[in-house]
Amino acid sequence: MNDSELFGFEEQEDVVPVANWADFHLFKVSEEAPAHQSIHSAFDAVIIRGGVTAGMYLEIKDSLRWSFVQRHIEPVLDDEGYADEFFCPKEGQVVVWRERYTDDGAMFLSPPSLVVFSAYLEEEGEHVVTCLTDNSLSAVAIEDVPFPLDAVAMRQTYWPACGWVRKFLLDLWPLNVDCPRCGDIARLNFTREWGMGQDTHSWCLNCRSAWVEHSGIQLMADMTNFSHLSHWAIHVISALKPLSDAGWEREPAEVEWTWEQGLLLTLRYTRRDEMIIAYYDPDDYQIALLGPVEFGVCKYVDSREGPKALIEMIDECAPWILSDFTQLRLELFEQVVDFGT
Repeated sequence: MNDSELFGFEEQEDVVPVANWADFHLFKVSEEAPAHQSIHSAFDAVIIRGGVTAGMYLEIKDSLRWSFVQRHIEPVLDDEGYADEFFCPKEGQVVVWRERYTDDGAMFLSPPSLVVFSAYLEEEGEHVVTCLTDNSLSAVAIEDVPFPLDAVAMRQTYWPACGWVRKFLLDLWPLNVDCPRCGDIARLNFTREWGMGQDTHSWCLNCRSAWVEHSGIQLMADMTNFSHLSHWAIHVISALKPLSDAGWEREPAEVEWTWEQGLLLTLRYTRRDEMIIAYYDPDDYQIALLGPVEFGVCKYVDSREGPKALIEMIDECAPWILSDFTQLRLELFEQVVDFGT
């Protein structure tokens, strides 16, 4: 079964097949619609998928901007050698395709696109997936994707990008327009120019959250140069700001990357002879904190809640951490230890 037979289009030489919105049960999308219209909320993963073996472009009648692109992809096999349908993108998901346009050409990431059809062709042993594509957005060469996002994109044949990794991925086009807290796309912003670029200050009209996007701070392609980490860690540093206000000194951020564990940021805060360590995986929003004995076990705070979540957690288990008075900490032990005996 070939592409044209699959969707019932009449095959003609040197003629690009034409489809209608109704062929995929879609309402017409305006030519002037915002680029993020087909991208779902901030809490839906964007699937990075490789294994593309063939593709076909389908024009949409009376549209210059939108098109359908049909791709055949190799299945991911389970332990018994059968195609695992879980790893085939489903209708309604958003996919970034990792593919080559020629057999020996460079690897590209396609712009995020909405899956409108998905099926498994058992005779061919391939999945076929059709996506709604915005022709105003261009593919990005993998060699132009900064580290460590390039490593994330090349990690596996199927990889769901979540949390801040999803936001950085959408920034490549850019399509990162969601509030990081509630997912609403409505916002106000103004731009402030600075030496290396510009900052965009944004406010969500739904939950009133505010955030700053530093478009001038770029990730670096050199895996041994970690000066780009402020771009990945700035939201974590903001959430942990009460530690700095209380006199804790932050050491330079560290990054670890493994194909098994992915990306991990480590921030260390010291004050005199004490240390608090914060671990953060940008695929998630949780900050894992290890530190003084009063923590007992690892504590977690949500970076989306900002400094408030950290203050509430510390006030419950070790309030002396946010004060620089050692005596406050000693008072906590007086009920247990009598220093006068």
